[in-house]
Amino acid sequence: MYNKLSCALMIFLLSLAVGAQDSAATWNSTSSEPESVGGFVENFSLYGCLTEYLQATTNFRKSSFSEPNYGNALLLRLKGDWRPEKNLRFHLEFGYLNSIGNQNSYVLYEKLGLNAFAQSDYPLEDFNQNMFIDHAWGLVNLGKLDLQFGKFPIAWGTGYVFNPTARVSIPPFLDMVTEDTPGMPAIMPTYTLSDHLAIQAYLAFQDRTQKKTAFAEDGQSRNIPYGFKIKTIVGAYDLSVSWLREVIYNDLDYRPIDEILEENAREYIQGIAGNDLFAALLASGDTTGAINLFKQAALSEMLADRPANNNYVRNYFLGTDFAGAVGNIGIYGEWAFRIPKNSAGTRLTLANYKIEDNLEAVFGFDYSLSGIDIDVRGEYFYQGTGVRRKSEYNLLTALSGERLVMSRNYAMLFLEKAPNDYHKFSLAFFSNLNDGSYAVMPTYNYLPYNNFELTAGTFLLGGPQGSEFEGSFSVYGIKVVDLIDNLMPYLRLKISF
Repeated sequence: MYNKLSCALMIFLLSLAVGAQDSAATWNSTSSEPESVGGFVENFSLYGCLTEYLQATTNFRKSSFSEPNYGNALLLRLKGDWRPEKNLRFHLEFGYLNSIGNQNSYVLYEKLGLNAFAQSDYPLEDFNQNMFIDHAWGLVNLGKLDLQFGKFPIAWGTGYVFNPTARVSIPPFLDMVTEDTPGMPAIMPTYTLSDHLAIQAYLAFQDRTQKKTAFAEDGQSRNIPYGFKIKTIVGAYDLSVSWLREVIYNDLDYRPIDEILEENAREYIQGIAGNDLFAALLASGDTTGAINLFKQAALSEMLADRPANNNYVRNYFLGTDFAGAVGNIGIYGEWAFRIPKNSAGTRLTLANYKIEDNLEAVFGFDYSLSGIDIDVRGEYFYQGTGVRRKSEYNLLTALSGERLVMSRNYAMLFLEKAPNDYHKFSLAFFSNLNDGSYAVMPTYNYLPYNNFELTAGTFLLGGPQGSEFEGSFSVYGIKVVDLIDNLMPYLRLKISF
């Protein structure tokens, strides 16, 4: 593990050194145009940020606080841009993340009892820190055609918190550390027909969950996500229409726990019966019979066809979005219709299809209140695939990446005021309109320098027992866990360079 991380870091640093050496002539140049160096036109820039995030969590119930739990995350992002020629660009983002306590994903899964392995089984693995290359892409301009390829974010849509037409990766939701949209291996051409009309498409090479495992089915054409969009400008509005295929790999078992345990019990009993048969043959002195039985079982297993991997879920969407203004009020909207298909997902059908169960939509606005200098943003999100009652909540649907939230109707209101260049205050309110639960996020930002920011804030969660943001969730209906504490103050330090 350490050798891989060291090699990745060394390659990144060497690439920066080479790029800086080749572009040294441009640093002292007073011309805005890049100079030719060694036959190449090189323009290089290196920048990034270092973020330190500390968070405490506690539950406030019955006039008392529970014992607090602490966590820390340290994120380093190094970003580089190269322009070897006028119409060529290369971008790279390297990251290092160290997380402990309540900021560590392994801790979360162990708390839920859903960890797939014991960390002690991998003593050489470091579960606290990792290095990664999140974005690495090139962009080529060929006249009216822009061709982007590599690993890059595909963030379609106009929504601020939710994007129904962004079906490629799982965005960071209420994430105060990473912030950036994850990169996805893909190819994305954009062809500009005129100043007001363009066509864009992408072909991605990983499912939405970006799972760590690799299967032969990953290469099947039906498991490759894609999207196609037509963009235009009409007056003061940006408009687009899109067609999308979303692919999610979901190996979590949603069945009732009784069914899961019954299946496991049958397999266990079958194994015991086989062992008893071997034991009976050996006890009777029939060693040859025991050996033949073993050969027969081994050959059957070796010659059996590999079981089909049916964990890929494919959905098709017809999407559209817009952004513009009515007077001094900015407005935007975005919606995606899930295309009806049969239970096998092989053909279109209108049987039992209801639009309200297959629509995802976002509508929002932004406005600046003159006189008091407060920026206001509001957003409403409808998720037709969500459930109506909190008794139907299934935490596994969120953990699998199938959806970010579990219900149907949500609202967000965001207020921000900056009295001067050094201080900024904001208040965000997010609510599940179905079960009445909510999240309130007051924040203060102190900016003594252009490239340094100190942020202090808290998450305040509440709602009826068992509601989404109340914090307690049932796992398979037999175990209730306090997944989210209802009071989470934090401090974030960020330096940009």
